[in-house]
Amino acid sequence: MIEEREVKENEEREEKEKKKGGENEEVEREGGNRKNEQREEKRKEGKEENEEKEEKEDEDEKERKKERKKERKKERTKSGERSVIRKKITEKRQKCKNEWRKEEEEEEEEEEEEEEGKEEKDDEEEEQRQ
Repeated sequence: MIEEREVKENEEREEKEKKKGGENEEVEREGGNRKNEQREEKRKEGKEENEEKEEKEDEDEKERKKERKKERKKERTKSGERSVIRKKITEKRQKCKNEWRKEEEEEEEEEEEEEEGKEEKDDEEEEQRQ
């Protein structure tokens, strides 16, 4: 009888340990599952953050491109304005040159007329002397 009790007690202990062990395994499984779920959530959050960062970088890049385009356009208009100014300056120079040429031509004509007038006077004086 003592042996039977010992055998029964041993069996009961083993069953209790199995139950505890089973519970521990379930707890371990649940803990492992939680850890996996947490890892998965962190990974998803990391992906979302990376995607958001990439989207923001893309938007920033688009803004920079727009700014560069505006700057280039400003430069083109500035250079266009410069070319217009240069054209106006060259036109003024050309007008001045033309005016100077006309003035020089007029002066030369006047000088020629004066010389011709002097020559005619000289010729008339010579004729009168003869």
